[in-house]
Amino acid sequence: IWYEPDHFFTGGTPNKSTAAITGSNGSGILQSERYGSFSYAIPMTNGNYSVQLGMAEIFQTAAAARTFNVEIEGKRVISELDIFKQVGRDTLLLSTPFITTVNDKTLDIKVTSIVDNGTLASILVRKVTSSSSSSSSSSSSSSPLYDSART
Repeated sequence: IWYEPDHFFTGGTPNKSTAAITGSNGSGILQSERYGSFSYAIPMTNGNYSVQLGMAEIFQTAAAARTFNVEIEGKRVISELDIFKQVGRDTLLLSTPFITTVNDKTLDIKVTSIVDNGTLASILVRKVTSSSSSSSSSSSSSSPLYDSART
């Protein structure tokens, strides 16, 4: 895995915490975030990708203080997420990997605030290759192609 600085975004504001993030194995990557309503347009070759989002509640101290939606390639994949309600404060929350297809050489991710601000700390992108035979089909993923993390 290699990490790139936070780029390819439009909107939002960076923020950083000094608190340790439970579940991050001591990594400082999830101590930072981009918050607000914002989007990413990440250059990619066309194809199928697995996208996993990492986040932690590093600001709010109660449930229902932050909720937001996330779209990937125009499809809503997260609705009304309340990180604090899910895992509490200063704790890693990883989304399930979302499988998407890029057809325009740009992976689009959009975060829309509902209450307060949306937030993301990392975006892990992996190329997905599919193969099939007459009896089964399978998917496998290779090394991550893009992991945006704020440092």
